[in-house]
Amino acid sequence: MLTKKFKRYIWLLHKVSIIVFILFSSFSILVSLLESFTYVGFFLKHFHLSLKVFIYVNFLSGILIFLTGWNNEGKYKSKTMWVFSKINLLFFLFISVVTIITNFIEKVNYPNFVYTYVHLQPQLLYKPIIISGFGVLVSLSIVFRASLLKWLYRFSKPRINYLSLLTKTRHFVYYIFTVILVIFTLSNSATHIKSFYEIEKGFKQENEAKYALRQIDIYQWIEEYFPLTKDVIFWCEKQEKPVELVSFDPQIIWNSYEGLSRVFLTNCNYANIGSLNKSSEYLKKETLLLVSITPCDPNIKVGNNVELELDVMEYFKLVNNNYICNSKEIIPGLYLYSKDENDRRI
Repeated sequence: MLTKKFKRYIWLLHKVSIIVFILFSSFSILVSLLESFTYVGFFLKHFHLSLKVFIYVNFLSGILIFLTGWNNEGKYKSKTMWVFSKINLLFFLFISVVTIITNFIEKVNYPNFVYTYVHLQPQLLYKPIIISGFGVLVSLSIVFRASLLKWLYRFSKPRINYLSLLTKTRHFVYYIFTVILVIFTLSNSATHIKSFYEIEKGFKQENEAKYALRQIDIYQWIEEYFPLTKDVIFWCEKQEKPVELVSFDPQIIWNSYEGLSRVFLTNCNYANIGSLNKSSEYLKKETLLLVSITPCDPNIKVGNNVELELDVMEYFKLVNNNYICNSKEIIPGLYLYSKDENDRRI
């Protein structure tokens, strides 16, 4: 049997775990949503704090909540946790619906279709869903113990045999829930570790540690991450007035990490060309500053007017090639198109 003093320490740990869980769960959800609207590692790059650390603390505190609440017996119910449970459940349902809808829209159109219009990457919404879903499981364990078991205890109190059955059932549910939490934590940890080593190659990203230790500056950081558009970024920094850049290159708009170079632009901005309506406005202009990481391919023969015969990405590929082949390269990746100059050549 546990001593009363030890039980008090366990129950104090339980309350502290609830506070830590609510804070880190809320923070993890907010940061994961932020990265869904920007890119993976955005918070780490700007604040030198990894989202994974907060997720692991969140999972650990959730398990502690469950393990340290065995002596509750339904006598205590955290009002803060009760409010958090309701909000988290509503958020979980909402974000799940949003994820299903946005991924469906993305699937029936083309990659980064949603990102083009609302700056949201649907494939990154799985993180807030997992974090919120884990919060729902932990909340259910507390609510179930503090509310349903308490009611069943009172209902079954006159009947000793039912009370014994209820106690055994409760312990069985606790064991099952513990197994689920352990499997959930281990599987997600394995997923993150695999992603870190095989996909993100995090162990090779020495520049992140060097930047955090101020061994390299932001210019060296940009050269590392944007080798094809770094010259455009540095060129924009030298401009005295705002400059609008146009890109029809599908690699810049949808497919390549180089497209995120827009985050580092100063005195320049990319025109939002992700639809046919937007592109038609710029096709009428006589002078354009074009950004493209795809060089001119002279083997692609198209006229001055490119018709939309294939999909959107193929259309933009043809338009981009037509412009780049008839433009003057200012610096690597930046081209000047002038309709008057092309007319004089003809």
